[in-house]
Amino acid sequence: MMKKHSSMIQASVGVLGALNSEKINALEVVESLQKMILQSIAAENGTNEAIQHLIAAVLERRDRGLSVDSVFVLLVFLYSLIGRQFQVDQYLEKGLKDVVLEMMTEEVTKDHSSVIVNRVKEDSNVADFVNKFFVRLEALKNCRQHMEKYVNVARNHGSASPLEYEGILSQVLYDVVDVTRPDIPDLKYKANISLRNNLASRFTMILNSSKPHVMDNDVILVFVIGGITGHEIKQINNIFRIYGKRVIIGSTTLLSPAQVLDNLFLQDPLRPFSL
Repeated sequence: MMKKHSSMIQASVGVLGALNSEKINALEVVESLQKMILQSIAAENGTNEAIQHLIAAVLERRDRGLSVDSVFVLLVFLYSLIGRQFQVDQYLEKGLKDVVLEMMTEEVTKDHSSVIVNRVKEDSNVADFVNKFFVRLEALKNCRQHMEKYVNVARNHGSASPLEYEGILSQVLYDVVDVTRPDIPDLKYKANISLRNNLASRFTMILNSSKPHVMDNDVILVFVIGGITGHEIKQINNIFRIYGKRVIIGSTTLLSPAQVLDNLFLQDPLRPFSL
């Protein structure tokens, strides 16, 4: 009997563990601030109010129960959300940068569980870290500019409704399963051409210009380089289950917010592999 309902038992244990966690209040604070950011940007069709909310959140972080890492998570959320779709006022951005610098200058004098604070302690240059942090945030805003279709992750339904966040992964997958089979210019197709039948395969490709579609396969492999979240795994399964497709999901790591911060700001993503 237990084996039959093992998945339900696992889910129940996970939910109970989450509800009893000491971090649940902090997560609720972050979630409420994310919703406020989405509502503010949609209401004014800009980022001024959202940045002002973030400045206030940094200054009142102790009263709100907001950790240093949570502040950085919110900054990453804002800048990755707006991309090049919305502009940032330089004066307000400087104010945001100043309060982050003030926060870090104060926090490095204390004992901390924050990976970011401890790393800054090692480097002993708070101002340099904050400057580099905002340079990375600017790069994060522009990281989708090379894409043809999936440039934005924020859907604006008007000032009466908050922005709707839809990540690149979900946008691509919904286009893949779309029965109208829209063109997906950012999804590249590579023919499986072996050396043995190289000439014949190339000749066939010239005669047949149509490309095979992902949904023509019974089994679909989705591999995400850089990391995947638990929510994204669930989303992928749900999308393909509707269409009766078996999906195999892989990634380089299972991501947490702390790992995202580490990858973006503590590691060097441009550093080449050493062989």
